[in-house]
Amino acid sequence: MFDNGYVSEAGLHDLPAQANDGRPVLYGFTFHQIYLTTVITGIVNRILADAIVLVRARHRSYYHALAQRPCDEPEIQATIGRIAAYRSALHAITERAVQALDLAWQGAHGADAHRLSLAATVAASEAKVVTDEVAANPASLLIDVSSGSGVSTQAALDRHWRNIKVIASHNPRLYKERVLGDHYLNGTLLPTGAFF
Repeated sequence: MFDNGYVSEAGLHDLPAQANDGRPVLYGFTFHQIYLTTVITGIVNRILADAIVLVRARHRSYYHALAQRPCDEPEIQATIGRIAAYRSALHAITERAVQALDLAWQGAHGADAHRLSLAATVAASEAKVVTDEVAANPASLLIDVSSGSGVSTQAALDRHWRNIKVIASHNPRLYKERVLGDHYLNGTLLPTGAFF
């Protein structure tokens, strides 16, 4: 993932409409799907960062806690570990989709254009299904480690959960789950519309 990255205009290109053999490339909208998944993964990055800053800043534990400071509390440490593990898993599946799309773009003029394009949209669809479902968990865990102050309007930590759900709703995963299942069971090609 990059922060404040620069892309020149020459670096912006679309997936070609046709492969060398003249057949149309099937999945020209896969980039847009991966983009949204990457945005959600970025939100999870921020969730982990917010959780770490928040817990480190707290100086009081609950009276029944096992440690004096929240950052020494085993349950809090375990929750931060879960958030970090979810973040790493989301990075991995998103990166897999990005690499598949990169291969599709590199091979878009070759004989393998259809196969590479299909592989990219399958990877993007799988990343979408997993990311949309998993990303809400770290958002909830952030509230768990934040105590009562985390749900204040000033902290606005609930924005992460809401933003994840709003972005995910642009292309509901439950439809992708069915299409992926049909593809794996019956060899049915994924749709070629803007949601794939």
